[in-house]
Parts: sequence; structure tokens; C-alpha cells
Amino acid sequence: MAELHLSKSGLPGLAIQIGRKPFLIGRDVGCDLCLPENIISRQHACIEWGEQGHQLKNLSKHGTLVDSLPIDKIVLTDGVDFQIGPWRFVFKESSLLDEKKRRDMNTVITELKKESPTRLIRLNPDTHHFEIQNPVLKIKNAREEKNISLTSTKMIVGSHANSDIMIEDDYVSGSHLEISFELEGIRLKDLNSTNGTFVDGQRITEALFTHRCEILIGKTNLKLDWVSKEQNLKPYEGDFFCGMVGKSAAMRNLFSKILKVARSGLSILIEAESGSGKELVAKCLHDLSELKGPLVVVNCGAISPNLIESELFGHEKGAFTGAFQRHLGAFEQAHGGTLFLDEIGELPIELQPKLLRVLENQMVRRVGGANEVSVKVRVVAATNRNLTELVKKGLFREDLYYRLYVVPLQIPPLKERTEDIPLLARYFIEQAGSPRLLNEASIRKLVTHSWPGNVRELKNAILRSLVLSEANPLGVTDIDLSSIPFYKGEDEINLEDVEKSKIEEAINRCGGNKTKAAEMLGIAKSTLFKKLKDYAIEL
Repeated sequence: MAELHLSKSGLPGLAIQIGRKPFLIGRDVGCDLCLPENIISRQHACIEWGEQGHQLKNLSKHGTLVDSLPIDKIVLTDGVDFQIGPWRFVFKESSLLDEKKRRDMNTVITELKKESPTRLIRLNPDTHHFEIQNPVLKIKNAREEKNISLTSTKMIVGSHANSDIMIEDDYVSGSHLEISFELEGIRLKDLNSTNGTFVDGQRITEALFTHRCEILIGKTNLKLDWVSKEQNLKPYEGDFFCGMVGKSAAMRNLFSKILKVARSGLSILIEAESGSGKELVAKCLHDLSELKGPLVVVNCGAISPNLIESELFGHEKGAFTGAFQRHLGAFEQAHGGTLFLDEIGELPIELQPKLLRVLENQMVRRVGGANEVSVKVRVVAATNRNLTELVKKGLFREDLYYRLYVVPLQIPPLKERTEDIPLLARYFIEQAGSPRLLNEASIRKLVTHSWPGNVRELKNAILRSLVLSEANPLGVTDIDLSSIPFYKGEDEINLEDVEKSKIEEAINRCGGNKTKAAEMLGIAKSTLFKKLKDYAIEL
């Protein structure tokens, strides 16, 4: 097991053990190692395992330095020193002799980087309070009685001093029992102990439990329990989070809530106007969860009512005219992962009871099928409508509403977080690969606009301006907000189509005069000729 030692400004740092899985370093909270500095890219570098051992790969335009020189990819050997932003890293490769020594000493080697098995029980979106439960192992034998908080997702119990939890019992093996926390429950595994492991009176070698249980090893009684605790929600401190951008209090509170609920497995209802980034939130919830299956997206408002049942639940061959083969629905496709149901308020009322049954039983019956299929899916729903009003009007089932409304997440409209607009605008320019800037007048114009299309409209406005103007910085006249209609669909503007359309419009208005058309578009004549060729525009 290799180690990565990191420090900053010459101060002592910490060591993280690196296995053979890809290890991502960057500013994004989804990275294995998240570093907060703005000079560090969201995904800056990655350590991967290959035929030559561990390899360091640069992913950032800001660079990863070895001996003060930027690298693309290098093989990491013992003692290699590299730098990312203000952080210094030293790679340490454990020797085979050290590994053999550890095995001979019966030392249990565990990763230094672990996640807490804490689980979220309840979140109050109004008061920013949340209740969590921490696992506790209660230990009792003739020599001792104590409670141990379980702070890692995998821990070894035994009589050896190097065990994560040491038991003073002559009848307990050195490494007796492994306790690990998984999405499905708590897994207990006997480590070939001499006297065995007993749960509720039954000897086990390995078993998964979803409830509190009593364990006997040697002459020691162990009881696994959960202790509840209420905490205040601390606002997230960064401006970038899982592809989302925002420094306003509302967005930082949203980021904090996502961090708390992502691994909980609870149903989420995202409430937001169109264009606010509902799918980004759903993707973030999925990426930060422990789910290994895919994220499957279904827009309930974009599918014909006579097809949506098949899209959600699947169908058998011959179930209806045109069903030439079996089709797996979204629930089966999302097995082991997340199903994002966008625009859930558009779901036909006659299908809502079937959706409710699937959510409650995790069993799906395909259209035309005789048997039910078991699925394991976390559902995240989203709406831009007032579901409580739909419930009052009889257009949405109340029982389904409460089944979905376990943890509500509200994305504030852009007009309510104007302090985020300059940050978002610069982010979109950066994402487009442009070095251009915005002057103060253009920023004021962006901030004072009402943005009925929210972040999507802002993104399209910025990208459109980059296409139609070559000014740097972009001024107030370079961003024509009045020409941008409020677009309610989910698809973003295709920049190539916009550019081609504007060029054709300018040439037509100038009677085919390319020089005047170039002046109208604010681009050089040579640039216009190149674009005419690129888009195969015939005059």
C-alpha cells in the first residue's frame, strides 16, 4: 500500500494511503482529495494504477509540477516529489519487507482515508437543523464495560493491540471480527476465529443485518446500536460544487444540504423553476452517494402519455402493437443506482398509483408481464410546479406526494441570487475556453436583468455573445438580452445553429454584401469568409 504525504507552506501535513483504484485530486467536493484553493482545478490530477505501477496524470491547464516543470503523465516511484498549487506531495511506496513484517505480526492494515458511517435521519430545511445517528459498539465482559463510537466504514475487532477495537478477552482471537457498513446494512464477517462469532445465538461466518443485533465473541458481549444527535447545518464554504456555481447564502445552504442527504438513501424532491439546474442537483446527489449503479433520467413531461408507462416500467414482447421485443423500463435500467424523475407533476394521474406501489415495494411489473421484478433504486424527483396545489385540485395523489416529499431541496431562481451572476458568467466564459472578460457595464446589465429562464438563459446569453462578438472585454452592447426569448424547453441553444442563422440573416439584410455583413456582425471579413466555408453557406 503506497502513501501520499502532503504539506503546505512547509508545515507538517498528513499521509493518505493509496490503493489501486483511481485517486482524483482537485477542488471539486467529489474528488478523493478535495483542496480548496482557486488555483486548483475542479479535477486537477489523478493517480492511477497501471503495468508500471502508480502513475500521476495531469488534468489541469494550471499544471502539475515535478522538479518545477509541468508534466502530462509520469510513473510514480518512491520519493517522487510533485506540486499542485501551494501543496507539496511526496509519494512513498511501502517495501515488500515492511508488508511481510506486518503480515507476520498479524497487523490489520486499514486505509487512512475512510468515510464515517454516520447516517442522516431527518433534515429540517427551514431551520437548517438535521438529526444524525452514529453507530456505537457496546462492549461488556468480566474485565471491562465500555461504549466505542464506530468512526469508520470498516473496523476490525480483536484482542491484538493493532485491532481497530481491542477487546481484553483471552477467548477472543487477535483479529476476530470485521464490522463494515454498506448501503444495504451492517455486514459482520468472522475472520477465521478460534471460538467463532455468534449473532442472536446463531454462529455466523458472514452475515448482513439491517437491525440492531447482539454479538458474542469469546466471553464478550457486543451490542451494535445507533445514537441520535441533532446538529446545525454549516453552510458550504466554496463557490464551486459538483458542477454548480454559487457564493450566495442560498446556494451554499443548498450545497450543505446536498452533502448531508446524498448518502442517506432518502427520497428527494427538488423544487425549482425551469432552467435552474435540477438535473445538475440530481447528478450531484448520485455522484456523492454510495450507489454503484447508473443515473437514469426520465422527463415525465416530455414523453407521450401512452408511452410513459412503458418508459418507466418496461414492457414484454407483444404487450401492444409495435412491441417487437422486451424493453426494460427506467426502474430496471437504474437498478443499483438513481432514477431521476424530472417534471414529476406532469405524470398522468392514472399512473401515479403504480408509481407509488413501486416506490413502496421496490417491485416492478412490465406492461404485459405476469411476474414482478425486484429493483433497488433511489428516486430523486423534481418539479417546477406547486405540487400542493395539484394535490388540492385532485391532479396529484396526496399519498404519492408525501412518499416523494421526504427531503425537499429548493433551488433559488437566479433573480433571487444576483450576487452569483458575475461568477456564473465568468464560469461560462471559462468553460467555453475563451480568455475574454466582462467590463463593469456589462456585468451591471447582467445583474439587473430578470432572467426568467434562469441559469440556462444566462449561459445561452454568454455563449451567444462570445459567438457574435469579438470584443474583449465584452461591453454592454455586446450582450443583447432583448433578443433572447424565454425558452421553456430542456435543450440548450445550439451555438453552431445560432451562429449560422445570424450570419445568414446578416448577409440577407446586407443584400449579399459580405463586407457590410462582417461589419454588422462585428467580426473581421476574413473571419466571416472562414465561417461561410465552415457552415457551407451558399450565397
